Amino acid sequence: MGKSTIVNALTEEGLMETGEISGKIKRGRHTTRHVELLQMFKNTYIVDSPGFTSLDTALLKDENIAELFREFKPYSEGCRFRNCRHIEEPDCKLKEQVGVNISPERYNRYKKIMQELKEVKF
Repeated sequence: MGKSTIVNALTEEGLMETGEISGKIKRGRHTTRHVELLQMFKNTYIVDSPGFTSLDTALLKDENIAELFREFKPYSEGCRFRNCRHIEEPDCKLKEQVGVNISPERYNRYKKIMQELKEVKF
């Protein structure tokens, strides 16, 4: 589901053009081609803008990625190692919270980003 589909669901009107799911890649196609300010309700506006299909991780540093996941913060400080990356290290307090206070899907997304950074650097 893309941003335009979400806007349509929130307004209960077909304000935005939406496309079909691609049979080949099993994802939606970009249909938004310009930036538009939409009035959703009285005194409530939303900006619809084109999305992106990939994230260029070349400028990211792996030691800062965990900070981008807000729900990690309460648990990332108590690890055994100060430079814990929360992936393979023993006694990682953050990993102990996966499935408890941290969504496995979010943690897996974090691991995927970390793996992509590792591949870019080598």
